[in-house]
Amino acid sequence: MKTNRKPGPQLMIDDAGQVITDDNQIANLFNKYFSANYSVEEEPIPHPTEMTTFTFNEICFSEETVKKAIRQLSNSTSYGTDKIPPCILKHMIYAPILLSSLFSLLQSNSMYPEIWKYSSITPIFKNGNRSDTQSYRGVHRTAVIAKILEKIISKQMLNYLTNANLIPSSQHAFLPKKSCQSCHLTFLEFVSSNRDDGNTVATIYFDLKKAFDKVPHQRLLVKLKSHGIGSPLLDFLKSYLQNRYQVVQIRNVVSEPSHISSGVLQGTILGPLLFLIYIHDLSSISTSAKTFLYADDLKLAYAYNQHTVASMHRTIENDLKKLSEWSTLWQMPFSPSKCHLLIFGSQKLPPIFFNNQEITETTSIKDLGLSYTNTLDLSPHVKQISPKATRLCGFICKNFSSPALKTRLYKMYVLPLLDYCSIFFGIMPSDGRKKLEAIQRCFTRSLSKCDAFQGSYMELYDRYGLQPVWIRRLKNGLTFLFKITHDQDILRMNLLTNQNGPRDTRNSENIIKIPKFKKAQRSNFYSIRYATIWNALPNSIRNSRTIREFKIKIKQYMLNNSTHLFLNKIGHFSTQFFNIEFGPKGL
Repeated sequence: MKTNRKPGPQLMIDDAGQVITDDNQIANLFNKYFSANYSVEEEPIPHPTEMTTFTFNEICFSEETVKKAIRQLSNSTSYGTDKIPPCILKHMIYAPILLSSLFSLLQSNSMYPEIWKYSSITPIFKNGNRSDTQSYRGVHRTAVIAKILEKIISKQMLNYLTNANLIPSSQHAFLPKKSCQSCHLTFLEFVSSNRDDGNTVATIYFDLKKAFDKVPHQRLLVKLKSHGIGSPLLDFLKSYLQNRYQVVQIRNVVSEPSHISSGVLQGTILGPLLFLIYIHDLSSISTSAKTFLYADDLKLAYAYNQHTVASMHRTIENDLKKLSEWSTLWQMPFSPSKCHLLIFGSQKLPPIFFNNQEITETTSIKDLGLSYTNTLDLSPHVKQISPKATRLCGFICKNFSSPALKTRLYKMYVLPLLDYCSIFFGIMPSDGRKKLEAIQRCFTRSLSKCDAFQGSYMELYDRYGLQPVWIRRLKNGLTFLFKITHDQDILRMNLLTNQNGPRDTRNSENIIKIPKFKKAQRSNFYSIRYATIWNALPNSIRNSRTIREFKIKIKQYMLNNSTHLFLNKIGHFSTQFFNIEFGPKGL
């Protein structure tokens, strides 16, 4: 279970293989490891072509803008290096006026305060050996006032970049209304539709080595300039990047300070946006591949058939050569040994080399938390999350006695595991979906033993405020489809062509044109299955003005119209033989 306490590692192994337990030594060991990830910038500095004729030269630090940024600070935000609690700033009447003047003065003088360039790193365990520094990533903690400044800069810069069309549609990280799920959807839609057409899809998964730490500052500045960022903002950002220092804190002990020679800081607000700007041109490396980006996670997907195997192999080799040249020019190294090839289909390719190393072909992969095979089988995902969800349920049941508290903890920690990317579970074998449902069945049965309640599983669900997992998937899938049909940014994914459905029926507003398909697996994919359900919803639900209104209406509709009877109306679901606890095939 997660808690707010982060005691830090108690024992580490140093470079000589010696066990160290002293907090000061551990802090310095981590600082040495994190500092080694930084790079020294090489000359000459390349100058990219101008990306736009638009310009953005100055941030507006109005009193109202600052006040809004302060309000958005979370009360749970930890103290920064300035030791100022966010709640104090929220209650200071004159804080917006003072900070507005301060921020404007700093920008006009292109001077980022030295005291704000000092950051404290907290090592966060990822996976692997807890006594190995490589099993940790560093999250920087900076001054709270600096967070307010970064929030304002980041928001206004993002608005400019979006309006100037300088954010590639292939990028899904750190952006409003984009997510891992939207990235998976565009990718799996590409694979699914091409497989249905009989094409093979070769996908290469790339690993950028310590990407956030490697960003060279001078190269970043020329990229910013090519995106229309001018002075005084550009000079202010230059001051923001230069002469930064870090320490690592382990409990109450801090390491010796070290210089940050490159990178954008993880844990800051502005850092992720600067990173997206820096790797912007990755999206245009290939004109033959479909590019998918989530921060530094890059996929290149190539669709081909039996007649184009040889030409596609040459195309891929040429693209990888350009990718290698980009990597060298912009000092963003890849890890060829961690790059993988997944081929969806029967048309295999000759060996593919990247930086003189053959890319390993695999039959399954874990991609952004979702595991699948080269046949679009999601069974590996079930094997991945089931043990973790079961252990969490066991921990909750063993350590807490109140059914209400157990249910609350279950919703907080277990349901997110079962719900993650669940909109794609229609292509999952029924055994996998039943296994996920069984986790909740087991948990609710343990709750009933606490208060001696006897009843069916559906009665147990009602008693404890739960629903079958498949009904949650149904609601999540429809909610995400609402976002797609009502948000132009997400519509750029070009997944669904709606708005122009049939006009000769009384229920034709906001109808989605369902893509044609040939194979059974494609018929169960999200864009087909949920579009069918969507079109069967009443106009009043499809035309909801807000996501909140839609959720309320869909919940009420399912209460008034038994879910399985509603699915029967659609005609594409055989609900006659399915158990209400497990749901129909395709959901």
